[in-house]
Amino acid sequence: MAVRLKEYLRVNFKTIIIAFFCVVLAYGFFLLNPTVSIDEETWLLNGTQPLGWLEQGRIAIHIFDLIFSHNGAPIPFLWDFLAILTWFSSGLIFLFIFSEELQELKVFVKIVFLVYYATIPFVAGDMMAFSMSSFPVATGLLAAAFSFGNTRLWLKTKSKVNLIWAIVLLFYGISIYQAILGLYITAIVGLCFIRVLNRDFKTFEIVWKSAMIAIISTVAYFIVFFSIVTIRGSYDSYITEGFIGWWSGESVFLTFFKALYNICRVSFGSPFLGAESVFGGTVICILTIAYICYAIFTFFTIKEMKEKAQFLFYAIMFVCGPFIMYVLMGTNNTMGRMLFGLCLTGALQMVLILNATKQHRRLHQVVIVLVIYLLFLNLSNMNRIYFNDYIRYQYDCTVGNEIMLEIEKSGYDYHSKPVVFIGAKQPDAIAMDQHDTLGMKGSYFLWDDGNNGRISGFLKTLGYTVLPSSTDQKQAAVNASQMMATWPNEGSILEKDGVIIVKLSEPSQKWYHANGIQQKLQ
Repeated sequence: MAVRLKEYLRVNFKTIIIAFFCVVLAYGFFLLNPTVSIDEETWLLNGTQPLGWLEQGRIAIHIFDLIFSHNGAPIPFLWDFLAILTWFSSGLIFLFIFSEELQELKVFVKIVFLVYYATIPFVAGDMMAFSMSSFPVATGLLAAAFSFGNTRLWLKTKSKVNLIWAIVLLFYGISIYQAILGLYITAIVGLCFIRVLNRDFKTFEIVWKSAMIAIISTVAYFIVFFSIVTIRGSYDSYITEGFIGWWSGESVFLTFFKALYNICRVSFGSPFLGAESVFGGTVICILTIAYICYAIFTFFTIKEMKEKAQFLFYAIMFVCGPFIMYVLMGTNNTMGRMLFGLCLTGALQMVLILNATKQHRRLHQVVIVLVIYLLFLNLSNMNRIYFNDYIRYQYDCTVGNEIMLEIEKSGYDYHSKPVVFIGAKQPDAIAMDQHDTLGMKGSYFLWDDGNNGRISGFLKTLGYTVLPSSTDQKQAAVNASQMMATWPNEGSILEKDGVIIVKLSEPSQKWYHANGIQQKLQ
């Protein structure tokens, strides 16, 4: 594999450079205009190595940080660039592997695959916003790609070395981020689908042997994880509570229906009944429709009924591949950064459609124009969502600096007295695209209707060390704030009983929950 890969890189060097240049264009604004978004404040400027990744089961990220970071903090610009490069490289490995199955791919088709794989706003755009984990996660994607390559070699050569590497690399990927297993599953389904397209219908061996590798890697991961849990005595339960739908209390049928509906919701960019909107969903929707047309046309070119049935099965499973893991978990709570398989599915769909239409000149030209347009939309959407988040960041910086300046002008010493933020600061309504933590809804002064821990963490990135407050101090501050004006009006900041109180708005029930207060005291 190494020799063939080296030769492949040499022959396709110019193609790779052009594709990577296009990918960098997608992240241009992101790289040149750094921001701080939700969750990043937890990892920036740490005095000690946090244990958050261990508690979430992302064991390899914790080890990665110990080796390559200072107390888990991402390195500005460098980590972002390396994350993009490594993500792109994982796509390159997949292209190399699938090129051997598809054969004779044109330069344009290769560029399309590489660019689309690394520039889906809903997936890559979401993941890259988390600079503290994007680089290690990208290495996990690269490991999954090599694991897939070794799986394919093992199926062909029966070499135990390839089998061991496939298991170890997938174990690393899962240890980085459990969702990376979905990328491996998608790659296996894609391999089976392409084999069927090539009239090779002997796919059962691929399925069960790949499943064996996935199960061994996953079991090994859980053995290590639960060993750590046993030693430490705790773990972050939000994963099991938030992402395993069978325990939600709903009927089994409703849970299963929601998990299946989620496939349609994301595939067609629908905003309904999901954990979040599908930003850039128009591209995914158009590509899904084009793929359905391609699948229907191909279906009728197959004559044997058994072959038709197998094609139909894998054509459907190819779309479901990125979601199989979540259907088994019974959840529709899938964020973009959990659906890495969408990158591979979409890239392969474009390749298959381009290949299928090349015998029909006019249609092929139309498809080429459509593909270029879809890639342009992805690049545009990536820059736009990061620009919108930059507006949010500037807003947060302004609000944070003004509040701290007002505290200092009032003579309150925030170095010796804790600060309690009551309520949230609602930003002005601005017509902009938003996605999860990106955009105005990701404002630190709005998140959780005013999460004191996150606000204090963000202020630290602006140079202000705000002392944390206890639950009793927060409760007392709520009582004291009842007659206060809201910021930035006069009387919105005061000190009482050794606590500095900043009232942004009336506290909501969400505020109480986020800040650990059970009920409002009168």
